[in-house]
Amino acid sequence: MHVAETAGIGSMALGTGALVLALACYTVAFTYAELHWGYGRNHLFYTWLAFVLTLAGSYLVISGLPLLLSWCSLSIAMAVLGARYKRTSLYYQSAGYAVVAAILAAEVPGGLFTLAFEVFTSPADHPWSQTTIPVLLFMFITAVFSYVVHAVAKADPEHPWKIRISRAVVALVAAIGGGALLVLIIAGALGSQPPEADAAVVAAVRSAVVAGAAVALAALSRIPACSDLRWLVYPLLLFGFLKLALEDLAHGRPTTLSVAFAFYGVALILAPRLARSGQHHGKTPSEAPEA
Repeated sequence: MHVAETAGIGSMALGTGALVLALACYTVAFTYAELHWGYGRNHLFYTWLAFVLTLAGSYLVISGLPLLLSWCSLSIAMAVLGARYKRTSLYYQSAGYAVVAAILAAEVPGGLFTLAFEVFTSPADHPWSQTTIPVLLFMFITAVFSYVVHAVAKADPEHPWKIRISRAVVALVAAIGGGALLVLIIAGALGSQPPEADAAVVAAVRSAVVAGAAVALAALSRIPACSDLRWLVYPLLLFGFLKLALEDLAHGRPTTLSVAFAFYGVALILAPRLARSGQHHGKTPSEAPEA
């Protein structure tokens, strides 16, 4: 931007040029680079250069909801292309677009992660960032779809972490988005949204969502292709325990505390058992995608 201002070039022209170059890089990566020397290295160079140019160009050209939709669509497209061409680098780009959309999308002030932090940790009298349910729902669906494509991809038996890292990142985005979405919907249905919310009710809703998410992820981890979801189960249970100790006990009433402890108790019993059984429920497919 500073260079563009110094040279008298508008951000629209600079962004359009970056997008054109990004398209050219992707084209070269999947045509010329695959047929000539240094196949793997050239492919990686051109695809990651295209990734950076796409992010910069789209950020300069569009903003707000269209920018969010673009990055979410690119996350899905990269996951599909990764499955089509068996390229681990494209799965990482899918995860990258999803994370950037969650962090920087202007339609969600401060990003999805900031909103989720507020929804799960801020005091009941502190207003949450203004956003719309459809926006969060779209981001959640994007992350879930990308994860499904990641899950059915075949991992390298010698280096399974190559695809599992990107898969875990997309799963984390989906879990955070889905949890924030549920808290917003349930708290709204109960008429208990900040800054005029009942602190006890908000605390119970948060605890129920965290406990339910832990059980759901543990149950899904029983599917061989989704076994990596168990990585998120124990951090969620730990977060739920800390939240009960620091928030529910401080602000809860007997009725809300009974609800919170009931949900967490069920999660504490079911989630570890489901996660352990999922660990021995089969292995992910073993055909290796290339770099």
